[in-house]
Amino acid sequence: KERAYLIADLSDPSNPKQAGLWWIPGTKEGEETPPDWMPFPGEHFHVHGAIPHGDRSYVALVDAGMAIVDISDISKPKTISRIDWSPPYGGYAHTTLPLSGRKLVVAVDESVKYDCQEGEKRVWLIDIREERNPVIISTCPVPQGDFCKRGLRFGPHNVHENRPGSFQSENLIFVTYYNAGLRIFDIRNQYRPEEVGFFIPPPPEGQKAPMFNDLYVDADGLIYVTDRIKGGLYILEYTGPSIH
Repeated sequence: KERAYLIADLSDPSNPKQAGLWWIPGTKEGEETPPDWMPFPGEHFHVHGAIPHGDRSYVALVDAGMAIVDISDISKPKTISRIDWSPPYGGYAHTTLPLSGRKLVVAVDESVKYDCQEGEKRVWLIDIREERNPVIISTCPVPQGDFCKRGLRFGPHNVHENRPGSFQSENLIFVTYYNAGLRIFDIRNQYRPEEVGFFIPPPPEGQKAPMFNDLYVDADGLIYVTDRIKGGLYILEYTGPSIH
């Protein structure tokens, strides 16, 4: 069933209107699925989220990977390309963050099952210098430890999205990693990302493990992180190496 990317006209906030719509081919009711968009058994293809930049939008498609969409005519969004890494990897692309100055996208898979009962989830770096042919060039290091035995979910979920007015960096990436807490990566060398900081709180009362869910880094560098279940809000500060 269709779960689409909708572009809204908010020029009159009291009367929002649909200005454009893009969907995965074959997910609209009555539409046949093209062979190159056919999911593997058990996969879910739908739009999860999108981050626009200029006349392009970078759309996370759960088990269908990422699409680069031309929104120069917002009434008629068009697919430029798609890249998909599931299978063999676990998929469930959650957020696709463009780093336009470096022609990169940071793609974050979401862990969705407890105790690692799923395919491997990663934080990917994708080269988009040729937008018609995006290429995965590296992944961020996976936290080491017995996280699969600590309970709940282990794996990435979300990334700080460099929204206007927030902390801006194309070299320092902040990722929530469920029971592995907050992870911070230096991607100055896009072929060899390095972890430069992390924070894992004690389990909240009545909860097996932390479940760091969403985050926002303000212009002063304070990191606001929410727990998915009972942990509430954490306010943190990065104290690692200066990354410009």
